[in-house]
Amino acid sequence: MTWQYDSPNHNGAMLSTGTFWPVAALMAHVTTEARTSYPLLLCWGNAIWAMLAFRKDKVMLPGGERPGYIVNLLISFIFYGMFANFSVNLLCFGRAPSALYDAKIIPVFLVVTLALLIPFNLFERVWGSTIPFFIVDTLGLLDATTTMFNNMEAAHAAHKQHHFTMLVALMTYLGGGITRHFIAQGFVKGCATLESKFAFEFVFIAAIAGTYYYAAILKCDADSKCLDATGLYEQLAWVVAARNAYEYLPVSRYAHGTSFVKKEMEEKAKGE
Repeated sequence: MTWQYDSPNHNGAMLSTGTFWPVAALMAHVTTEARTSYPLLLCWGNAIWAMLAFRKDKVMLPGGERPGYIVNLLISFIFYGMFANFSVNLLCFGRAPSALYDAKIIPVFLVVTLALLIPFNLFERVWGSTIPFFIVDTLGLLDATTTMFNNMEAAHAAHKQHHFTMLVALMTYLGGGITRHFIAQGFVKGCATLESKFAFEFVFIAAIAGTYYYAAILKCDADSKCLDATGLYEQLAWVVAARNAYEYLPVSRYAHGTSFVKKEMEEKAKGE
């Protein structure tokens, strides 16, 4: 969903297309089209997800081993929110990570970090509950997927090597999750459980990236109008989001042992 808008006319009220310009300017950020700019919707969603996801993992640590406020900010920013930005830019493209100089990214993360100081953990209680967290989780995945497509386009334009473009895609989408897996599990246990945890995700994302590469990038060869005409940039991103939504369905949560219903039934069975 791409919203195009021009500057206001001499009256400052209406666009040439007849759209009230403040509304159009706002809607330009409520989009999953992130090829030429970073929409605020995705930026805020990714920042909130990163902070909450790390705090959910941190709660599992013993009380005396939980990192403090500053470490919380750094780990959330680097390993949860912007790992793909750092790793792909530094390792694959040899350039400074845009997360460090973009006008929106660091300020948004700082605002979310300050919001965590609201008394009674109110921010975390609201956004960490199931439906709000599902929303920011979905926005985070849309951000990851569109970033993957952007990096694939850049990789193809720079080298036109099939394997390099696909490696960039997989590093963009899976690099952060695999790194966090080893941080949490350690090297030995992380290696032992890596395939069982990421095998399906690897195949799924490789299929999504391969589809975009062969059906859009190779077909259009950096022609932005052609890329837009395929519609795959946003359609495939929503396919990834839809697949993630399944994890939040009660039947999935029960099957994977995350449902409180299953927990209650097992406790009753033990009591009997």
